[in-house]
Amino acid sequence: MKFKSSAALMLALILAFGTPVARAADSTQNSQQKSAMVLFHSQVKNRERMRNEIAKSFIEAINTANNAAKKAMRTAKSADAKSVALAQQKSAIRLATATRDAAILAMGPEPIEPTQTNDFNRPALKSESTPTKKSKPIKSRPSPPK
Repeated sequence: MKFKSSAALMLALILAFGTPVARAADSTQNSQQKSAMVLFHSQVKNRERMRNEIAKSFIEAINTANNAAKKAMRTAKSADAKSVALAQQKSAIRLATATRDAAILAMGPEPIEPTQTNDFNRPALKSESTPTKKSKPIKSRPSPPK
C-alpha cells in the first residue's frame, strides 16, 4: 500500500514538474527554421556551382592568352613583335579578369544565413548575455618633455 501511494505521488510530481510539452508554435517555428536552413544551403550550393563555372572559364581564358603569347614569342624575331605579343597577353588577361569580376557581381550578394530564433522560455546562452573577456582600460601616458 505504501509503495502504491509513493508511486502515485512520484507520478503526480513528474507530471506536474516534468519537461514542458512542445507547443504547436514551437514546432511551427522549428519547421520554419529548418526550411529556411534548407533554402540557405541550397542557395550556397548553387552559388558555389556558379563560382566554379566562372573560375573554369576564367582559367581557360588565361591559359588561352598565355599559350598564344608563348607561340607569338617563339615566332617573334624582333623586340617590337615580342612587345606586341606581351601587350596582347596583358590585355587578354585584363579582359578575362574584368569578365570574371562582372560575372561575380552579376550573381548578387551572398546568401545570408538565417538567424536562429531563441525561445524566451529557455535561458540565453552565456556568450549571448555577458562578454567573456574584459578588456583593461588604456592609461594615457604623458608625452616626454622636449
